[in-house]
Amino acid sequence: MAPRRRVRIDALAESACRHRDDAIICVDILLCSTTAVTSAARGRRTFIVSNAEEARSRANALRNPVLASEIPAQAPPDFDADTGPAALERRRDVERPLVLTSPTAHLLANARFAPALYLACLRNAAAVARHVAVHHDRVTVLGAGHGSDIRCEDQLAAAMIARDLARQGFEPEGLSTIRELSRWRDADLSVARLGRGAELLRRTGHEEDLEFALGRQDDLDLVCEFRDGEVVAGNWLTADQAEAV
Repeated sequence: MAPRRRVRIDALAESACRHRDDAIICVDILLCSTTAVTSAARGRRTFIVSNAEEARSRANALRNPVLASEIPAQAPPDFDADTGPAALERRRDVERPLVLTSPTAHLLANARFAPALYLACLRNAAAVARHVAVHHDRVTVLGAGHGSDIRCEDQLAAAMIARDLARQGFEPEGLSTIRELSRWRDADLSVARLGRGAELLRRTGHEEDLEFALGRQDDLDLVCEFRDGEVVAGNWLTADQAEAV
């Protein structure tokens, strides 16, 4: 008898510890996931850490790294300010590793014991859903949010991924997942421009990054797994597997 396949939606860093038996997909659209996935897609080694001190420590073991803050306008003076996803898409110094500080590192640390841990944004959401449908039977999609604040853009993207998995035979598990799917899976992406994450980016002068993060959907056929602090990118589906899903 085939194992029961199921998907759950949850949110915030503390929730990661509840899903240690599941493959976890971490979603932080504005901006950690979008920045990290964009960086990895350019072929740049990409690390995510919690704070500036950890970033400098990690940088000591790397050659000529780029130190970055999730919100470049809030970066310490010794960090590079030209590191939003839109800027990283343009930069040509891809041989330089990126060390990105983000509160999402707390969620990633809490989820480190999961069988697999993936990063998804709007750019690679469909690719990640296809991959986990082939390789996993139990999946939790976690919206990173901000502190104790659940962000609408992460809820929307999490529901989109869970919807794609449901179409591939995964059963939504729990009333909260069913409610999230019902509320968000067919919502217009323009809703994300009204949230607090979008407001913060506008207030800090990052309208370009906001439009980049919300304006590119499924343009990358790229799976990003998070292992030992580093984003590992690839597409591990065979042609037959891709056709099957």
